[in-house]
Amino acid sequence: KQADNDSLRKAAFEALDKKQDGESSTWNNEGLRNSTRIEAQLTPDATSKSGDRTCRQMHVVLSAKGQSMNLNPQFCREGAGNWVMQKKH
Repeated sequence: KQADNDSLRKAAFEALDKKQDGESSTWNNEGLRNSTRIEAQLTPDATSKSGDRTCRQMHVVLSAKGQSMNLNPQFCREGAGNWVMQKKH
């Protein structure tokens, strides 16, 4: 659901901004009116800087209905700009 996606994206950006490499935060969709409970563990890692550009790997473990899925998107930003998910080549 869109509300879940928006809330999870916000939590991911907050983790990218505030968490150290290897420091996890958790998210869930409680209060977003989705009957399926979804939880996520968000762990930024592998921070690299090149000039004004910062990139970080994000380890995401999504759990719902007894199943879990691992995602490892990479995000980069210029200076203090917005984080942008990088497309895989």
